[in-house]
Amino acid sequence: MSRAWRWWVELTSRREPGTTLALFRVAVGVVMVTMMLSAIRGGIVDLIWVDASEGGIRTIMPGFWLLELIGGATRRNLWALVCLTLLFGTAMTLGLGGRWSVLLAIWSYRAVSSSGHANGGYDAMIFNGAWLLFLGQPSATLSLDARLRERSWVSDREVSAWPRYLLVLQLVVIYTATGLQKSSASWTFADDFSALYWFLQDPTWQRFDTTWSAFAYPLTQLATAIVWHFEVLAGLLLLVFHLRATPERSGWLRRWLDRVDGRKVFAAVGLGMHIGIAVLMDMGPFSWIAMAYYVNLWSPEEWGRFGSKMIQWGRERLPGLAVTD
Repeated sequence: MSRAWRWWVELTSRREPGTTLALFRVAVGVVMVTMMLSAIRGGIVDLIWVDASEGGIRTIMPGFWLLELIGGATRRNLWALVCLTLLFGTAMTLGLGGRWSVLLAIWSYRAVSSSGHANGGYDAMIFNGAWLLFLGQPSATLSLDARLRERSWVSDREVSAWPRYLLVLQLVVIYTATGLQKSSASWTFADDFSALYWFLQDPTWQRFDTTWSAFAYPLTQLATAIVWHFEVLAGLLLLVFHLRATPERSGWLRRWLDRVDGRKVFAAVGLGMHIGIAVLMDMGPFSWIAMAYYVNLWSPEEWGRFGSKMIQWGRERLPGLAVTD
């Protein structure tokens, strides 16, 4: 028991540069702001979120505490909350205001999306990701806060590593739960892995005419099989992290991982899946917020090396462009 406790204390006490958390902060902020701008452009604010007494399509039941505190789903309240979400979401993206801009962005976004209980699973991913940003130190680097504090956009200030670990765990839990909930035979060999084909025929999700999918039926079967097995087996990612964290131990799996990075395999399949969903289906910001979580698969040091390579690439190929560290 004492050994397990020491392991837990050591795990939750680890600190690392804030690069990865900062990149995730930018990604979540962009998704949040884009979601609000898309709602404005699509006319959702007045149509879906405002109460029927002021022109909406239905009577809005009580929602998030902030929405009720300011008087409910009136047109003025909803538009004020949308503007606040854009303001605080932009501040969060730029890294201005530290964790407090994140908290205010969460509250305002939550109040808007709770109106009429029209929020989806992607909203939960946005909230959970933003809450872990709030509990961490989201603007330690790559932020206006760092610029104002240290006169540099980049800072070596360290942050707790456990929020990043929890974000990876959440991604695994989401995929595993989703895969296990896919109990329909169409997701398995029992119905020839036909689920994706039928999804493409559903007008609820269609972006455009998909009659072409009948000619690509074998490809949709292959994609269905890959997606379902990827989700059900997502927990193997945790094994990959464990093996990478204990290189001093022996074993053929660790030797194999020295040659093949399991995170890259996971990301290749997962990102390919989400890009396909984003291109072929209209599922709101689900794919975008899910892809944002993938930032956390790599450590700050790895992101730093990648950034250095990109800077070097820019210097070599764009000699006339000033590229600085």
